[in-house]
Amino acid sequence: MSYAAAADLRARFGADEIDQLLDQDADGRPDDGRLEAVLADAAAAIDARLARLYDLPLPEGDYPLLRAIACDLARARLYDDEMSDTV
Repeated sequence: MSYAAAADLRARFGADEIDQLLDQDADGRPDDGRLEAVLADAAAAIDARLARLYDLPLPEGDYPLLRAIACDLARARLYDDEMSDTV
């Protein structure tokens, strides 16, 4: 289950910041392949913790707290080097 989408990450932290952290494709647009990968990693980390307490996958639904956590984890993974104190 995916807890957040690329659009959620851009809405939460701003498209400018997120797009600057991504490689550019041949047309100069942000390549969302890496973004999808870090969102999948975030979902896997969340599932690893939830599996201790709940049967997975969770029922279909909206999980705002899990979406926020997934966005936070994905944002942190997008930084190759040091993150600012704000991040």
